[in-house]
This record gives sequence, C-alpha cells and structure tokens, in this order.
Amino acid sequence: MPDRHPTRGPTRRDVAAATRGQSLPEMGIVVVLLVTLCIGIVEVGFGFLRTNMIVHAARDGARFGATLDPALRSDTGCFTGGGIAAVQEQVRTVLSSVGFEATSIGVQQDCDGNVPIVTVTIQGPLDLVFNLIGDSVDVDRSITFRDEIRDCDTAC
Repeated sequence: MPDRHPTRGPTRRDVAAATRGQSLPEMGIVVVLLVTLCIGIVEVGFGFLRTNMIVHAARDGARFGATLDPALRSDTGCFTGGGIAAVQEQVRTVLSSVGFEATSIGVQQDCDGNVPIVTVTIQGPLDLVFNLIGDSVDVDRSITFRDEIRDCDTAC
C-alpha cells in the first residue's frame, strides 16, 4: 500500500503508480492517426503530381496539333486521319514517360468556327499509391489551343 500523508493527500509516487499504463494506449492511438495522416498526404500529393503531368501531356499534344505540319492536313487546313494519329502518338509518347496508360485520347478540331481551335482530351484511370480509397481514380483532362496554322492562313 502506498504511503499517504494524512493531511496532504496522495504523494507523487501514488499518482505515478495510478497512471503507469496510460501512456502506451495513448501513444498507439496517436501513432495510428499520425501514420494515416502522412499516408493521406503522400497519396494526395502523388495524385496532384500525376494529374499535373497528364495535363501537361494534353497541353503538349494540343500545341503539337496547333502547329501540325500542313502535309498532315487537308486543303482546308483540317486534320487528316494521319494528322489525328500523329497528335495521339505525341500524347502517348509524353504519357508513357509519366507511366500513365490512357483509355482514350481525343483530338478535335473546330474547322467550321470563326476561331480555329484544337482540343486534346485525355481519359483514363489514375492508379493510387496506397489504395486507401480504391485502386484508381478516373481522370478526364482537356486542353484547347488556337490552331496557328489555319489562323495564319486566314489572317497573315
């Protein structure tokens, strides 16, 4: 039985003995929460990084399409099948350096509007690192550029 002073209440030794096993469960809870928070930060950061790289791949493809060689265009300046394939191949090349496999790479060109534009759309599953919220998240990114070759033909 711990010593008690009759007028002062419990001594330090009494208080230490009463809370002896309390710090271990508290530390376990804090460590689990801290590790989960760190894993979440890494997961979100990695997702933003890869999504940013996919956007840059779409931008590179749209820029490539906006300055596409006239030999891969029709007489009106619109893309031929070879022109669309060249833009898609450019986007695939950039995406392969990132490690992203797109399920769909869309290339559209507005040949009828007043402002000639080229739009590249990339869709596909973005794999996650720790799979806390599933295996992957669907990504759909689109970039539009002014078609410089057709714009120059009409304005230059």
